[in-house]
Amino acid sequence: MAVINNDEYGIQDPQLYELLLDKFGNGMFGKKLRDEALAEVKDLTIVNTQISDLSFLRFFPNLVQLDVHSNELVSLMGLGFVPQLRRLKISDNPLMKITSVRDCVSLEVLDISGCAVSDLTPLSNLTNLKLLRASNCNVSDMEPLSDLVKLELLVADHNHINDLKFLRHMEALSEVDFGYNQIENVFSLLRLPMLTRINLEYNAIDTLRGFQTMEDLCYLNVRGNRLSGDLNVWYDTLFFVEQLILTEDDYHYQMDEDYEASLYEYEHKEQQEGDSQ
Repeated sequence: MAVINNDEYGIQDPQLYELLLDKFGNGMFGKKLRDEALAEVKDLTIVNTQISDLSFLRFFPNLVQLDVHSNELVSLMGLGFVPQLRRLKISDNPLMKITSVRDCVSLEVLDISGCAVSDLTPLSNLTNLKLLRASNCNVSDMEPLSDLVKLELLVADHNHINDLKFLRHMEALSEVDFGYNQIENVFSLLRLPMLTRINLEYNAIDTLRGFQTMEDLCYLNVRGNRLSGDLNVWYDTLFFVEQLILTEDDYHYQMDEDYEASLYEYEHKEQQEGDSQ
């Protein structure tokens, strides 16, 4: 078993080294960090430690889950060392490019929220992806996601999205959040048979025509749009939607608690299923 040191051949960042030593170090006469111990790690969380790169991942070849949100990452080079990765959280880092994510073809859950990412092309071959969070990025073109037909939950609020045609083949989607974008045409949503929850608050939608065909819809939030005509017509037409939010009053009355709970429950279920495998 080789000992990993705090140097250029091991892990250079002293704060990261001490964190890993505390978590995974062992030894009768003082803790040592050994490569064999790190090779057995499948779940790793390193947050708020100001790490700027992922080169240390070469010591974690069997990782399945990695959470490195809220750091100072400017590059994702190093993800190629963890080919079995299924869940990755890199949100709230000063990342402008996510090129290295393309190496993680086994990913099922990905969170890039809060990163200044505009190009989603590296995600185009992540065909196993089931959950994607991309809130508050800098995204306008979602077309690179068009072949991710296994997606079940997509959260992309607070971006610059105005076209939903990329959804045309995503028939497994059950929940979407496109709040605070620039969407006018929602026709592509109406063709997705599994959708039960839709958040479109604060866009540029002027009609809800067609939503009456989505009989399994249980949550629809369109507050802050420019709906034309008498809202009572839409309340009557969409009477079957359990949580129908057309106005600020509707929102404050329902407080959106169930929607947030749904997202949490989905991710928690994914976590449990991953842990059992």
